[in-house]
Amino acid sequence: MDSLPKDPVLMLSVVNTELRDYYPSLDALCKDKAVEKDMIIDALRSIDYEYDEGGLPLKEIIGDDKLDPSKTYFEKETLDGIHKKIKKCLSSSEYEVYKYMLKGINYKEIAKILEKKKKKIDNTMQRVRLKL
Repeated sequence: MDSLPKDPVLMLSVVNTELRDYYPSLDALCKDKAVEKDMIIDALRSIDYEYDEGGLPLKEIIGDDKLDPSKTYFEKETLDGIHKKIKKCLSSSEYEVYKYMLKGINYKEIAKILEKKKKKIDNTMQRVRLKL
């Protein structure tokens, strides 16, 4: 196992990186590096990490975009930017109604919540739609 670190935590990091970037499966990595698959699996078990042998390569398991913190941060920043731009182009009362519109609340319910006339809320919703 000379081509992989002996420390299980470092090994996990190297194996994950290798699978993500270069190999389609653990079997392919082991064959290319001439290491025993069982040795890797046993070393990773020592840190309570179980390799999924259900047919999916680890690359596909860890490749979930939902788990990528940088992507999540970027999406949040983009969404925050959109909300700021919308807030700038709407009046305060329009923005208040807009937030309820996003939740799928109809004009009658919004009127009750905000204690305003239905027609006023309906008109506000029309202005919001025109501006956006």
